[in-house]
Amino acid sequence: MTSKSDLQKKDDVTTIEQFSFLDSYLGKEVSLTLTNGRPMHCKIIKISAYELLVEEGTRMNKPIEKLIFKHAVASIEDRRER
Repeated sequence: MTSKSDLQKKDDVTTIEQFSFLDSYLGKEVSLTLTNGRPMHCKIIKISAYELLVEEGTRMNKPIEKLIFKHAVASIEDRRER
């Protein structure tokens, strides 16, 4: 039987792997596909436990920043690999 501490350790490993994966995209132009199918071409600025702060285009010469919840992201691709 799996104990509560074993589950916590598994979550910690998953979180560490997730952050190391996302860190590789930090500051890069990416293509996000949201769970509703909407594509986004943006640059990942900051990463937290539950959100991504991204820049998507500009308006009046200022970057448009958007806060995206991680659970809304279906996939991430590096735009330079396309």
